[in-house]
Amino acid sequence: MKQLIIKTFFFILIFGFNAIYCQGIALEVGYKSDKINKLHLGTNYRLSDAKNPLNLGCFLDTNFENDNTFGISAQQRFYEGFEIGVNLSKNKIEPTIGINILNLLRLNTGYILTSKESGYLTFGFNIAIGEDGFYDRLNLLRM
Repeated sequence: MKQLIIKTFFFILIFGFNAIYCQGIALEVGYKSDKINKLHLGTNYRLSDAKNPLNLGCFLDTNFENDNTFGISAQQRFYEGFEIGVNLSKNKIEPTIGINILNLLRLNTGYILTSKESGYLTFGFNIAIGEDGFYDRLNLLRM
């Protein structure tokens, strides 16, 4: 368990130094359900300052026992708070669709495609903890 935590820390740290062109960076903490309940930890990088940004990230999904998944992800918003994305890991491809609220809270569902098993549905939610440049601007007063 201790080795897993150390590897995760260095994986996220190394990936973080490679995000040179990002508009903002955040740590993500969340929940994921794909056959079993898992903790989702990761980093996420906002690569565009546009209204519908592209986010790239790396993650670890773990149940602290026998099912640990390292992977990378990409999400693109296509209309206001709706987004599509894909999570890639060693033996899984997971296309996702979800709702993104101000780049702070993400609710998503997906379908895991594997070469060894039949696919199955997933559900997850993540909270992003990051710098100001990562979040969407909320303009309450328009003049």
